[in-house]
Amino acid sequence: MQTSPVDIWWAVILGSLGLTVLTVTIISIVIANQRKFIKEQKKQMSVLQKSEKKYRSLFEELKDAILVATPEGTFLDANPACIEMLGYSSKDELFQSKVERDIYPNSREREVFEKLLLEKGVVRDFELTVRQKDGELRNVMVTASYVNGQQGGVASYRKIFHDITERKKIEEQLRQSQKMESIATLASGIAHDFNNILGIIAGYTGILEKRKDDPEKFAHSIEAINRTIDRSTNLVKQLLTFARKSDILLAPVNVNGIVSEITKLLIETFPRSISFLTFLEKRTTTIFGDHNQLHQALLNLCVNARDAIGTTGSITIRTEIIEEKVVRARFPACMPKDYVCISVTDTGSGMSEQTRKRIFEPFFTTKEKGKGTGLGLSVVFGIVENYNGYIDVESELGKGTTFRLYFPAHNQSLASDELRLVENKERNGGTETILVVEDEELLLDLVRSELESAGYHILTASDGAEAVEVYKQHKDSIDIVISDMGLPKIEGMEAFHLMKAINPKVRFILASGYIEPILKEELLAAGAKAVLHKPYTLNVLQKTIQEVLVES
Repeated sequence: MQTSPVDIWWAVILGSLGLTVLTVTIISIVIANQRKFIKEQKKQMSVLQKSEKKYRSLFEELKDAILVATPEGTFLDANPACIEMLGYSSKDELFQSKVERDIYPNSREREVFEKLLLEKGVVRDFELTVRQKDGELRNVMVTASYVNGQQGGVASYRKIFHDITERKKIEEQLRQSQKMESIATLASGIAHDFNNILGIIAGYTGILEKRKDDPEKFAHSIEAINRTIDRSTNLVKQLLTFARKSDILLAPVNVNGIVSEITKLLIETFPRSISFLTFLEKRTTTIFGDHNQLHQALLNLCVNARDAIGTTGSITIRTEIIEEKVVRARFPACMPKDYVCISVTDTGSGMSEQTRKRIFEPFFTTKEKGKGTGLGLSVVFGIVENYNGYIDVESELGKGTTFRLYFPAHNQSLASDELRLVENKERNGGTETILVVEDEELLLDLVRSELESAGYHILTASDGAEAVEVYKQHKDSIDIVISDMGLPKIEGMEAFHLMKAINPKVRFILASGYIEPILKEELLAAGAKAVLHKPYTLNVLQKTIQEVLVES
């Protein structure tokens, strides 16, 4: 059958219509997908904008300070809490006046922190000091991480600062309160010991009077009196260490030396039925800390151990160097260095697990009313935390307790005070003129007699006003002034300033049973040549005189 032109025409028309429908269908599908894609993008954009708005709201409203900066120190962002914490009026003022490293007054702290951050990627609750615009310092706990750049390396640091300045002030108040509680705890034992000391001195003085013709008994009595005086001097020094309120003085500290000092004190004051054992690391046990605070921490642990023991038992104190990998297994955030560990073990009643979990809470105590404030262990915890250290406790009911304090080891070697030998041989005297100012008549006579025996020419005064008058009359001939701090009429410190006004080059040595560290530094900065701690020996006095003469 032959196809007609009409049929062909209709076929072409229908084919064209089919292609058009297909094209339209495809176009419709593409447009629909495009619309769906745009709708999805708008939805995602809306979610992103909401998330960004939520993040920005949290960033702006968070009470903790947030800071974002480059490794070079360029500020990228800071929230209002950060601006306020640092004492600036606006973000622009902070960004224009500083680079990030300038807000850290302690460069060593910052370097340790950034090294840990690069090693770990995240650092949590690292204690730092920051400086405000007006120069005031704030204590903060920092949690931080870093962001990698597209080409590798660190693009920025993100840090969250929690201000703990007020908490630190409260901790310091707690420490001072605990010091006084510790002294009260030891007071009866010390009073008993001092009575024994006075009894020994009185007894041997009587022997000296009766047996002065017996050289052997005379020498033995003198030796016993000297040992007893040393014993009483050490007790007084320890009391002053625990009682005084002074600024924290960070320096290399020999842990073995502190353990030896505290053990000597406690043997004298704790019941004789409690024995002490010490095992000291033979290698150098130096850490970077405050001598008085470490004394306080160890004392608190030992007092707690004594209370747990009751009547009869033992306290063992051990020091040792612990390798970093061992400490890290227990405390993953530890610093990349070895640690000095002090452990205190008692044979007391031990603790239940429930009690052990609460022992570091302030004011928590298992002692009966009037026997403790519950501050002792919280003070220990605060001290250890201040030095980036850790504390661990093992205890079992009826089997005693062990506390372990871990402190980052300090590389600098340090000789303990016990290793510093003082020469006992007689020192050569001199011919200089010395003004000795002392209100205690017997002590004044003793010092004058001993220095005159050494060849010095001695002038004396019994109060500050008399001392100033004597100095006015003999200023051209007086080579050195040795003065007590606590004098009648005019105190030693004021007398020093009055003499300095007469002669700016006056050589002045002050003597005191106790002087605040800050006041001592002020006096030395003002020109005082030395500060003697009472009681001092003739050797120490002559050595100080000779050093002042040579240095001047």
